[in-house]
Amino acid sequence: MKKLIASILIVLLMIPTVAFAESTHTLSELDLTASGHSDKTLENDGYTWDAANAVLTLKDISVGGEIILPKRDCTINIQGTCYAGIIHRNDSGAAQSVTINGAEGAKLRAEIDVSGALTLNQLTMTDGSIGNGSSGEYPDFVLTLQDSAINLRSLSWMADAGIDLHNSKLHVVMAMPDSMPQFWVEKIAMDEKSEIVSDTRLINYGHCDLADFGNVLNYVVEPAGGRFFKQPGEAVTIVTEVQGELAVADHFVLRAPTGGGEEIPGDGGTEAGPGGTTGGTTDTGATDTGTGGGAQAGSGEKAPATGDGGLLLYGGAALLSMSAAAVLLSRKKRERQ
Repeated sequence: MKKLIASILIVLLMIPTVAFAESTHTLSELDLTASGHSDKTLENDGYTWDAANAVLTLKDISVGGEIILPKRDCTINIQGTCYAGIIHRNDSGAAQSVTINGAEGAKLRAEIDVSGALTLNQLTMTDGSIGNGSSGEYPDFVLTLQDSAINLRSLSWMADAGIDLHNSKLHVVMAMPDSMPQFWVEKIAMDEKSEIVSDTRLINYGHCDLADFGNVLNYVVEPAGGRFFKQPGEAVTIVTEVQGELAVADHFVLRAPTGGGEEIPGDGGTEAGPGGTTGGTTDTGATDTGTGGGAQAGSGEKAPATGDGGLLLYGGAALLSMSAAAVLLSRKKRERQ
């Protein structure tokens, strides 16, 4: 029995290693406010730091803890498959900008916490979260997505300047069943080539008016019949009519009525329209009227986002390990009998 338990523990301990097998280099922390980075190379260390221009380049690296940025406008270039526990500055009041560029085929998994502007350019994020707690009128504190495919577990962008999408996909999905994603933005701007999918309701302080959303007011695809709504002094929400009464939608999809004129960057999944797979969630074609939100026309059971490969791998391997343990225990009992 002791050997059996030890075997199971070994398998479980191996799972995170498998999930990050694509990362060639590993670090526990990367503090760019400290010295000692000038001799680092992509080949030997997985990163370089250009201190003069505040440019960090990452390649096939897993940073288990913090990447600490200095109080300067910083640029991060992503190559290969990279992971970071969190990218931030040690000072929550440091409002310098951050730009993250993705090379062709590059993927990033990370929590990103900033106080100023954040621009994601040609970047694919397969999992993570983005936060900015600078609530109020900061016109430059915009989250900009340019030619990017961003899959998140949580988005909390509290600056009034909101988010702005250009030829990009933003999916905020439940990484695992019963998880609690968040989609907090004060304002949304997006072009006709972009798409937003959220497995949770839109929340905010209501600092902006409906007029500030412009053409996006016409982009509600799900729930069927959904629309933006705001009462004086209250938050901007998306509502739908349920049995003659307005109810806050517990999920939503935003897309231009024309569907856009160019292909949106891929995100590891497929988009097959109603009844198929839309971004990070898989639609089985059933109808769920919901309990606290609007009717979800054609939105049945949802599987975890296809981009969350590490989470799926971890969960699947854990289930396999437990199944194997059950089989072995059963065999042991039969042998004793």
